[in-house]
Amino acid sequence: MFLEGRAHAFFNGLNVEVQKDWVRVTQALEAEFVREESPDVVWKELQDLQKREGETVSRYESRFSGVWQRWEGAVALSQARARGVGVAPIAAPSPEKDFIKMDRFIGSLDPYLRIKVQGRVPGNFQEAVRVAMEKERKVLLAATTKVLSSGITSRGEDRVSSVEKSMEKLIIVSFHN
Repeated sequence: MFLEGRAHAFFNGLNVEVQKDWVRVTQALEAEFVREESPDVVWKELQDLQKREGETVSRYESRFSGVWQRWEGAVALSQARARGVGVAPIAAPSPEKDFIKMDRFIGSLDPYLRIKVQGRVPGNFQEAVRVAMEKERKVLLAATTKVLSSGITSRGEDRVSSVEKSMEKLIIVSFHN
């Protein structure tokens, strides 16, 4: 067993008899460090999760994956408890689980992006993320091109400062049009 940081210090503070008993060590570590969550509560959080306006797909994917990992951990712990076991490893990835993850991710995107990703019929979660990022880049590129082209008047005068001020608003609006 390899521990570091707080877990190492905690282990060293345990009674020597507890340190020699694997079951008692896992129980002590679990009691100290495992945050037990209901799989149903975390699943509800996952169902309610939505990509925020102005949030990049990359940042949202990170937030989504964090909640997904919590859900997987809650399920694994719940199943271990049902079997009367301590801490259990998270189940290996499966095509069924990946499909559920992909479906939940796509369903939590804004309507425009959701339709674009669904139209490409991704085969797995990573492909759905890749397609969403690709579509996001295209929308941002189109919005940037539109803003920059509106920054030059017919006399060639540069209005970049006013364009920069409206850039963020246009990008957000472009996602919803």
